Amino acid sequence: MTKQDLKLIDGVYSPTEAIEILMNVYNRKIEFHELKNFSSEVCTGISNSAAGTRITELKEDIEIIKSKIKEAQELNKKLIIKSIVDIQLY
Repeated sequence: MTKQDLKLIDGVYSPTEAIEILMNVYNRKIEFHELKNFSSEVCTGISNSAAGTRITELKEDIEIIKSKIKEAQELNKKLIIKSIVDIQLY
């Protein structure tokens, strides 16, 4: 099998649960890219531009998430969140 889809997140969540789950995932990804960038700077003296770009994108996503969760709180709604991990051989 060369492709596998895995359900990372799949459910209905309160705004409190949603922010906890999503912030954990996004913050870990930001930490990963920050470490990658730091390692590049230490080893080569050059920043990893791809990591820097990805950090910016992730931080922008966080602002969108916060806005959506605020909307859910104001409307007393829950959120449906689905996240699939698509793994393929390259």
